[in-house]
Amino acid sequence: MRRSVSGCLIMAMIFGAVVQSRSADLIIKPGIDYPLIASAAVLSGAIELITNEPFAPSGFIPNADNINFIDREFAGIHNRSLNTFANITLAAEFILPSVVFALGLPDDDKLIDDMVVLAEAVTVNFMLLQLIKTAVSRPRPLLYNENTREEERADPDNYLSFYSGHTTASFGFATAITLLSYRSEIPLSLKRGIAIFSYSLATAVGALRLASGKHFPTDVLTGAIISSAVSAIIVQVHLREEKTVSLDWAGSSLNLSLRF
Repeated sequence: MRRSVSGCLIMAMIFGAVVQSRSADLIIKPGIDYPLIASAAVLSGAIELITNEPFAPSGFIPNADNINFIDREFAGIHNRSLNTFANITLAAEFILPSVVFALGLPDDDKLIDDMVVLAEAVTVNFMLLQLIKTAVSRPRPLLYNENTREEERADPDNYLSFYSGHTTASFGFATAITLLSYRSEIPLSLKRGIAIFSYSLATAVGALRLASGKHFPTDVLTGAIISSAVSAIIVQVHLREEKTVSLDWAGSSLNLSLRF
């Protein structure tokens, strides 16, 4: 757990070091960004609604020997209380950094652009999550516990373990708001605080989902990697940077500012 937290803090500082040197505005295209956010949200909701019919995959027999060696030791874990803590931690991660970021940003217009990019990162990540986890339909670790109640075995959500939705939401959000905060005009101390707090809670969410029996390690790792990459890409494609190009000719120098 401590190593995971340290790793995420290091990752946050690396992101900060990369983005801190930039001076960039965001490009928001309402004709593209808004429909993308809406369609991703609708598709995600539709998939979740379709898979909400009570069912238990026919022929599923819990057998830990069929699980890969990385995940095998987590088969059978089940703790409902820790799952509740995971939900609370995820909610705190979404709310607190967002409030700090909004209060620290002096320009309301830029805040709107930032929130659009943040919403796009979250919804696109969730859409990919729903598509993949529905296609894979992996049973959760708790189904390998002989004391798991029958109603839980019949819950369709318990057959959608790969990959972790909570981890996807937490790391996707942490990456997006860290990158956005470091390219903003808020004080450096707030930027660092947002990065450290967001990634720390994201790591806690993943650990709690493991300890509650909701996910295997590969579910959590995959969710963290995919969501972080998607969020980083979405933020990057919205950045617009000013480049200065120096041209030397016959002892004279000409500086050109190019905006991409």
